[in-house]
Amino acid sequence: WRHRTAWLIAAYLAVQSWQFYSSLAWIAPSYVARGWDPTTAGYLLSAFSGAQLVSGLLGPMLTDKIHDHRTLLVPAAGLALVAMLGLLLAPDAAAWVWVCVLGLGQGAGFSLAIVLLVDYAQTPAGSGRLTAMTFFVSYTIASLGPTVMGGLRDLTGNFRMLWLLVALMTLIQMALAMQLKPGLAKVP
Repeated sequence: WRHRTAWLIAAYLAVQSWQFYSSLAWIAPSYVARGWDPTTAGYLLSAFSGAQLVSGLLGPMLTDKIHDHRTLLVPAAGLALVAMLGLLLAPDAAAWVWVCVLGLGQGAGFSLAIVLLVDYAQTPAGSGRLTAMTFFVSYTIASLGPTVMGGLRDLTGNFRMLWLLVALMTLIQMALAMQLKPGLAKVP
C-alpha cells in the first residue's frame, strides 16, 4: 500500500479498465441510438471482443523480446485513442474498423498490465500482494465507469461527451505508461 510502483500500476489499470468497461457497456447502445439494428450493433461488440483476444494473446508474447514496457504500452493506448476519436468524430465512416482498433488497443493494454504485476514484483509472493492491491483499487474505480459514463450520456442526451471523455482518458493512460520504465523499484 505504500509502494509508488504499486500505485502507478493500479492507476494505469484503473484508467485502462474504466475505458474497457465503458466501451463494453456503450458501444452497442451508441450505435442503436444512431439507428442501427440492435443485432448488428451487438455484432460490433463481438468484433471488439475478437480483436481483444488477438492483441491480448500477442501483447504478453512480445514482452519476452521487448523489456521496456513503455514501447508496448504507449502504442496500445495510442490504438485506443485513435479508435475513440473515430467513434467520436466519424462513427459511421468506419464503425467496424473503429471497434476492431479499439479492441486491439484495449486487449493489449490489459494483457500488458497483467505482465506488469509479475515484472515489477521481487518475488512470487510480492506479485500476489501487488496483484491483490492493484485489482482491488483499479476494479473498484473502474466499476464506476459505465454508470458515470451513462450519467454523462443522460445529461448531454448523446454519446459525444462519453467518447470524448474516454478518449481523454487514453491520454492519461499514455502518461502513466510513460512512467513505467524498466528501472522502477520493484514491490517486495
